[in-house]
Amino acid sequence: MSDIYRALSQIKISKRINEASTSFTVTLKTPLDPDEYDTGSTLEYVITDNTLKEGHIAIQGIVETLDTDYTDNNKIWGLGGRDMGRLLVKQGYKLDSVDTETETASTYTVMELLEIILTNTGITIGRGQKQLNKVITLTTDGKAINRYCGSWTTKQDAINQLFAQYIRFSGAKQFKWYIDFAGQFRWFELNSNRGRTTYFFEDDTRIINFKPKKDATGILNDFIGYYGPEEDQTSVHLTSSTSITTYGLCPAEPITETNYTQAEMTERLQRELDQKSVPIYTASLELVGIHHIEPGTQIEFPNNAKYSDITWTVVDWSLNINENAQHTTSLGLSTDQSAISITNEFEAVQSIAKKEVNDAKAMTGIVTSVPTDGSSDRCNVWFSNAGGSGSGAVASVRNVSGDFRFVGT
Repeated sequence: MSDIYRALSQIKISKRINEASTSFTVTLKTPLDPDEYDTGSTLEYVITDNTLKEGHIAIQGIVETLDTDYTDNNKIWGLGGRDMGRLLVKQGYKLDSVDTETETASTYTVMELLEIILTNTGITIGRGQKQLNKVITLTTDGKAINRYCGSWTTKQDAINQLFAQYIRFSGAKQFKWYIDFAGQFRWFELNSNRGRTTYFFEDDTRIINFKPKKDATGILNDFIGYYGPEEDQTSVHLTSSTSITTYGLCPAEPITETNYTQAEMTERLQRELDQKSVPIYTASLELVGIHHIEPGTQIEFPNNAKYSDITWTVVDWSLNINENAQHTTSLGLSTDQSAISITNEFEAVQSIAKKEVNDAKAMTGIVTSVPTDGSSDRCNVWFSNAGGSGSGAVASVRNVSGDFRFVGT
């Protein structure tokens, strides 16, 4: 696009940990012709600031929205869009399940499935990204415990549920994936020191504002989980006596997973209890200048009297630049694992069920012909939704009940 520096009024770039794409909004004051800015155009913004050693590409994306303000004879353009991560929420993904009585199920490693899902998105796995700790193989057998098959509205959902299965069968701690500032796919593990902790001290001149909040309104300290065959009603029950003493008895909704073992259910309930029986800390941190801090980075405030023992995770990042070249970076911080974790096994099963229901859903049709002499119990029916193509198909079906009469036109 044309040089926007001479016309830049404001730009805001926002990245959230639970969203595949980075969004941007730009306000320009310019006398240029309308065709200089349009949806579908590529916007690349390189930032320079004394807090950076060199120029940095803050965003490279596609303009998706365009609005104009002609008030007082001014021409003010408002542009909005997202980076290449947008395709992960624009494209769906489907992997058919297999009836193992008639067909052979396919098997894939988690990394193989991830590469397949990323096809046609322009996104590649980040350079230097560590491989997953274990090689986990999943199957398209819809009845198997280690299944991965179904239909997802977005590739983002498909990736979330792929990693949900990996977490379960690898025994890994929960972790989160994201698209970095270079547009590459990366992941990190939660509840561990990832070697990327950033420290801020109270006398740090970069800090404009730090607003922490402690919230105990969502406390849950009594968990029960049912596992194994439904008729057995076998369960695990875990509580936190410390949390109950402080906040009272706060039971959670029971969890049911029929294909869990006792050990798996115990591990899951313990993880839920550890996360939800204590208050959640959230904070906003505003800094002077431009700071390249990826979502997922851990942050600590070592000499803060009240929060020195808290390790925060960056859950969103935004950059604000105005026409006076005043740059600020805003960070959203949280200790809430549910805000930065991926979908669970139940949600993964839901996608499989959705695909199975869609494949087996009842179809309505129009009877086009029936035997007139009673020689057969079959009739021809035209199904408009046969195969999901919308083009329709005629099938010979058996009349199991009812009296059909063909009415000619």
